[in-house]
Amino acid sequence: MEERSTAPKWLIITYAVIITVLFLLAISEGIGQYFKASNQSESAKLFKSGKEKANSKRYKEAIIDYDKAISLDIKNVEYYCERGIANYELKYFSNALKDFNRAIELDPNELKSLYTRALLKKDLKDYKGSIVDYTKLIKLFPNESDCYRDRAFIKNKINDFEGSSKDYVKADELETHYPSNYDD
Repeated sequence: MEERSTAPKWLIITYAVIITVLFLLAISEGIGQYFKASNQSESAKLFKSGKEKANSKRYKEAIIDYDKAISLDIKNVEYYCERGIANYELKYFSNALKDFNRAIELDPNELKSLYTRALLKKDLKDYKGSIVDYTKLIKLFPNESDCYRDRAFIKNKINDFEGSSKDYVKADELETHYPSNYDD
């Protein structure tokens, strides 16, 4: 008669515990994914509502919706950008700057946030900071004449007339080579 070897009870219990823990982790991951998808869907609805309010110039109401959307999806660049624009429109400049900074932190090449932050810095008379943003925009989008023209205006404000002149010339050059879609 063959003798069967059996595993010690402690080994069987250990395996059972490990399998149970792995099973529970798999279930919790699935539940986490469900709630993440649900949060993203809800945040998208709130964001859309905020956009509609902002388009109707109801910026304070839009900010409330953007706040809620961000609380559900804290890494969405567009949410921070649009809330920043609403804050900018209400002249809540420090809040706008925080939102644009956060959007750019999440996506350093995000055009709308960079451009609007450059405008905001100009309004705050942070001309050097504005020039830095326009310079980055020009590196990312070298054929955008508006960036050269805006930077030229600011360089003129800080008495960099040579730099201003070069940027105006470049803007005119680009408009000749890459006419705007708005020209008829």
